[in-house]
Amino acid sequence: MGLHEVAVPAWRSSPSRALMRRFVVGLAGEGVQSAFHLLLNLVAMRGLTAYGYGLFAIVFMVGSLAVTYSNALVAIPAAVYLPRLRSPGAGRFQEVVLGAVAAALSAGAGALTLAGLWLWSGSAVFGASAGGFVAMWTLRNSVRAGLFARREPGLAAGADLVFAGTGTACLAAAWWLDALSPVACLAILAVANACGAAAGLYGSGRPVRLSFRRGVRRRYARHWPQVSWSVAGMTTTNIQAQFQTVLVALIAGPAAYAPIAAALILLAPLRLAGSALILLMQPEFTRGLAAGRRGEVRRLLLAGTAAVALVCLAYGAVLRLGWDEIAARIYAPVYADQPMGLVTALAWVTALLYVTSMLPKAALEAAGAFRSVAAATLASSLAGIVAVAALLAWSGPAWSLAGVVLAESITLARFGIDAARITRSRD
Repeated sequence: MGLHEVAVPAWRSSPSRALMRRFVVGLAGEGVQSAFHLLLNLVAMRGLTAYGYGLFAIVFMVGSLAVTYSNALVAIPAAVYLPRLRSPGAGRFQEVVLGAVAAALSAGAGALTLAGLWLWSGSAVFGASAGGFVAMWTLRNSVRAGLFARREPGLAAGADLVFAGTGTACLAAAWWLDALSPVACLAILAVANACGAAAGLYGSGRPVRLSFRRGVRRRYARHWPQVSWSVAGMTTTNIQAQFQTVLVALIAGPAAYAPIAAALILLAPLRLAGSALILLMQPEFTRGLAAGRRGEVRRLLLAGTAAVALVCLAYGAVLRLGWDEIAARIYAPVYADQPMGLVTALAWVTALLYVTSMLPKAALEAAGAFRSVAAATLASSLAGIVAVAALLAWSGPAWSLAGVVLAESITLARFGIDAARITRSRD
């Protein structure tokens, strides 16, 4: 080693350490937006009637469904295809292709939501606020996915900070003016998501390109055989995730779903942290599998899944230790007559199983095994629908969550077995 050469410690150049830094930054962004979602829901729970909050929660569920299709059509292709491209020009063109799909999907989802809720409620203002929220959340999700696929979690975290800051300021203004309503809550989310999407698009300084010419459509059509299975898998996943909500809302009404939505809010940070981990890990899985480093991918998958499970267990322990205080401060004023302890416990088990299965699913998608994902979620959703319907008829909305637990257990088992097979080392 020469006089002027400086040895770089191994830990500083370690790929795993770089991945950890990116995860910490990405998790910080997820934490910021998770905190805002939690704040908004807590304020809505206290400021709206049970019917109003149930209505808001159902529209929020519609938005989350749109986001899942944004994942299937934009986020997953970005994580699977962009890391494989070596040419900067090819990467930029792929971004134009995915950007066109993201824009069309956001506009379509917003228009459908606006029209559907306007016809259902008879209120154009309610439909517009809900449609704007769904469109902007879908767009922001696509922008975030692109930033993570380009390994720019810092820009994604900055956009999340803009989203949360804008939303908090608007929420404070609505509370101060005593103007809180389902329409106001949805409008706040629409504005905040629009600001977050704009920050993500323009924060990097790169020009925003949008094109729907024939070459762009033709390029995306090349991916459609795999993407179509991603859409099929996302559809069965959505059925599995939302059938309990739909059945409770249709049979018992929005007010009966409100206690379940209130319990699920407490578990939202786990799901958002899992989403942040997937956005970071899926490109790593893709690179590793494309290079034939199956053993490395397997070790990364096992370590990540174990860490996620431990975090979920610790989170559940904190909820259990602080339950009396949580129930008194959050649930007692409105849901004192509901079995919130049972509902929250079942919601936690559901979140544990769901979040633990996210990384095996991401590994399957990185390997292009979209058909395996669709088959697993189809089997689990069918079993879950039967179980939820039976429990709903036999014991009411609270115990119907046990049917979701059954479905998530089947999904985790299938994803784990298939991911172990795909990542089996051939070194």
